[in-house]
Amino acid sequence: MLLLRRRGVRASDRWHMTSATNIVARNGSAAGEHSLGHGERLRALGERASGIAHDLNQSLALITGYSEIAYQELNQPVPDITRVREMVEITARAALEGGEALRGLLSFVSTQQVTPEAERMDAGAVLQEAARLTAPRWRDASQAEGHPIELEVDVEPGCALNGSPAALREAITNLIFNAVDALPGGGTIRLTACVEGDQVVIEVRDSGTGISRDVQSRVFDPFFTTKGEHGTGLGLSQVTAIVKRHGGTIELRSTPRHGTTFRLKFPRAAAFARRSTDRVVQAAPAAPARRIRILVVEDERQLARMASLVLTQHGHDVVVSPSGEDALDQLEQTRFELIVSDLGLGSGKNGWDLAHVVRTRWPETHFVLVTGWGAAINLKDAQSRGVHEVINKPYRIADLRQVADRLAAGGDTG
Repeated sequence: MLLLRRRGVRASDRWHMTSATNIVARNGSAAGEHSLGHGERLRALGERASGIAHDLNQSLALITGYSEIAYQELNQPVPDITRVREMVEITARAALEGGEALRGLLSFVSTQQVTPEAERMDAGAVLQEAARLTAPRWRDASQAEGHPIELEVDVEPGCALNGSPAALREAITNLIFNAVDALPGGGTIRLTACVEGDQVVIEVRDSGTGISRDVQSRVFDPFFTTKGEHGTGLGLSQVTAIVKRHGGTIELRSTPRHGTTFRLKFPRAAAFARRSTDRVVQAAPAAPARRIRILVVEDERQLARMASLVLTQHGHDVVVSPSGEDALDQLEQTRFELIVSDLGLGSGKNGWDLAHVVRTRWPETHFVLVTGWGAAINLKDAQSRGVHEVINKPYRIADLRQVADRLAAGGDTG
């Protein structure tokens, strides 16, 4: 279990992490190139893990904040359903992006590199989404404290670049949160995007307290913070890492008491074909071709209930087992066409054990492994052990429905 404290790692954890890195680096110099390479990988892994802790806490903050607001709205005499729907969508997206952050760490452990999923994106859409996701901080919290903050978004058309929308949104979110911290008495935050030659320029500007010249030279250093125990010093270093991975640069312009501007420059994509953004909350799906019997094996009661509800509401017959042993008892009594099993199932048989038995005794049954370690699992290795598909946690309910519906329609689910 990963224990996260506040927003990131504790100071003592950072000391041990950096000290261990220094020791490994020194030993590597004495032991040769192999040890040095290991030390570099350990250092990179430590930095990546710190960033993941920061990103996860940010996702959790969004989930908690919007969940509370949605709960309060539902307690109103006449709830605004459109507003609640928007908040539920945001919490779902934040949860999925927290899962993406963890999968990025697992992929980095297995491949020793960080490669964001690249696609063509509209910088304006990313800025709008970041503004919406951070509204609990810059809008709701500031109004409640009596120091309102106004956030403006001004985007030119054609601001297309290649990269990861989730990663860029994470960078902008960090910069917005920094701007909020610089506006203790309220003020204005302005997000802009424009085209300058062959570059897309994004600016995050605030009218806040500004940054002194001596601090400006250190703000991008990992673990440097001016926020005391409430800060991790990871936000701006993570922003820098994201910008560099996208082939961009970042500049800081600030004057004490006259605000701060972060200016990000990225290579412009040659062309941009606008496409609709998939919504996390979607319309009700069509009914499946036929009903199938599904066995859900999950020791976490709430997760099992969720999976059962999703598949039952969609017309399938679902049985839930809390352990691998109970699942085998169910299989002895009933034929199932699909098994959806967690990897960890308590002290007894795990998902791998169950898949092995199913492949041997019921080879016609389709086996899906659901796990938070999915990014570290090689699909070919999994298939050799009786697993047809791997679904990463956290997952969208549509992921389960699609597997079941493809199987019901007789299609290829592997």
